[in-house]
Amino acid sequence: MTRLVLASTVAICVFTVGLLSASAAKFNKKVDIGDKPNAWENLKGVDGKTHSLADYKKADVVVIAFTCNHCPVANAYETRFNEFAKRFKDKKVELIAINVS
Repeated sequence: MTRLVLASTVAICVFTVGLLSASAAKFNKKVDIGDKPNAWENLKGVDGKTHSLADYKKADVVVIAFTCNHCPVANAYETRFNEFAKRFKDKKVELIAINVS
């Protein structure tokens, strides 16, 4: 009996997660590298200013990295992001790091 309850609970959880994932895809457009991103604006920066994608229209390439301040992997990339920004500073490449937390 315990196995049946456990199996039923797992099946319901798997079904629910699958259903939620499928419904999320309806609202979140897949964007591939090279695709034109949706415009965004009024994103508050750590500098206290608000930013928009239009602020970077002079750049030939805009790299957007989503990061999280409490994730050790994301924090490990901070040095790499800074090096990337310095390396491509004079080449019309902008790096935007968006903190999702």
